[in-house]
Amino acid sequence: AGPHPPTMGSTTAAGTGSTLPPSLADALTDDPRTWSSAPGLVSVTQVTPSGLELLFRTSQDMRTAVRTRGGGDDRLAGRTLATVFYEASTRTACSFQAAVARLGGRYVHYA
Repeated sequence: AGPHPPTMGSTTAAGTGSTLPPSLADALTDDPRTWSSAPGLVSVTQVTPSGLELLFRTSQDMRTAVRTRGGGDDRLAGRTLATVFYEASTRTACSFQAAVARLGGRYVHYA
């Protein structure tokens, strides 16, 4: 597996409820401010070709970690992901919970 993506920070992706690391936003786009205003990331045009390569490389690294080590790593240790689904989606909620657990984080669902 390759190196971890940049560490967590404080750039908010509006409309998604997620927080993007400033260095990750910088790595994915030429203009991180477009991710800080509503509705957040809505178009692939907001991501540079090198940003897409970073996303693909990171997802491949994570897939390899699951297949070879049976799990992820601790990049979310000490962090909590909170989700709200406005429509019932058990499969999606469970996959989010499993992914966060694999990465060492905690999960809270608000119903």
